[in-house]
Amino acid sequence: MQEIPHKKSKIKEKILEYASIKGISKYKIYKDTGITNGVLSLKGGMSEENLFKFISVYRDFNILCIFNDEEPVITDDPKAIEKRIQHNKQNIDQFQQTDNITDLIKLAAWVTDKNKKLEEENANLKRRLKNISKEYHSPKNPPSIAAEPGEE
Repeated sequence: MQEIPHKKSKIKEKILEYASIKGISKYKIYKDTGITNGVLSLKGGMSEENLFKFISVYRDFNILCIFNDEEPVITDDPKAIEKRIQHNKQNIDQFQQTDNITDLIKLAAWVTDKNKKLEEENANLKRRLKNISKEYHSPKNPPSIAAEPGEE
């Protein structure tokens, strides 16, 4: 049976790419992280524990690059920064729209409250007018049939 040659895992490839960009030797990675010497040179995968050790020390390593080749290896990469800026701008736009919506809701509540007060005032004025009309047309105060001044 023919054995399939193992290649380095994508995780190792990305870590080594990171190290190359940052100018960090494998030895320094082993020393800084506690990863066993030689692990990055071996073919095959890498344990979760070793990945955790690496990302705990090298915090600017973009873990998303393992899952998406379009992601940069370093989070300080200009493309990554631009992507974060765009994402933040979208969040700010959404937040501002939320503020506008909040303002509109407050305005609608104010208009509703003002409308209610005006309806109450209108109802009071109608009652007063009705009472005045009743008083004016009551038998105690019959309407005058006399002509208005200037009419004959």
